[in-house]
Amino acid sequence: MSTKPSAAASPKDQGYFFVLAVQDASSCLDEADRTQLPRYQRSAVRAVFAFIDGCHEFVRGYVKDQAKIFRHSYSVSDIAVLSEESPYVDERGNVKVRRLRVPLVTSIKALVKLLEKNNDASHTVDLTHPGFAALSRAVEVRNRIVHPKSTEDLELSISDMQDVKAAFYWYLSFALRMSHATNEVLEALLVKAGTHKAPD
Repeated sequence: MSTKPSAAASPKDQGYFFVLAVQDASSCLDEADRTQLPRYQRSAVRAVFAFIDGCHEFVRGYVKDQAKIFRHSYSVSDIAVLSEESPYVDERGNVKVRRLRVPLVTSIKALVKLLEKNNDASHTVDLTHPGFAALSRAVEVRNRIVHPKSTEDLELSISDMQDVKAAFYWYLSFALRMSHATNEVLEALLVKAGTHKAPD
């Protein structure tokens, strides 16, 4: 059964997924630390990226919703990237859309830049943080574990597991910041519309 949330997931579904996936990843990392057994280490890698990959759908949705509201700040290309769609013309001249697959690290950079197009969001994301560099390395570890070409590919070093753990905590912080930033934008919109009082 797929753990990937649907694009139409409700806030309640998102919250349930977030809590469940965080608990799974945390417990798997703890078990890997406690036992130091390869099978638990591999399970931890899979659990961490089940959280990251699933949560990233929600994070992309936050920015996409913001872009829909503030369309004047976003180009057609921006919306296409947020929708992960790439238009093309077939041999008959028909305009069609294909799925645009953006690698995780590249997608994070794009989402941060797209969020920054709206000045109402004061939360910032530091892409020079060591945790982001660890995430980049952890993606390579995940790819090696999920698509092994030899038995050596299934082996995990101490530094591999350190990167995976750092990636988990960095992405958890990133997701929360992006959620807070989106809430700030919507709050500012309501204040400007005169339907909501600005926080003290």
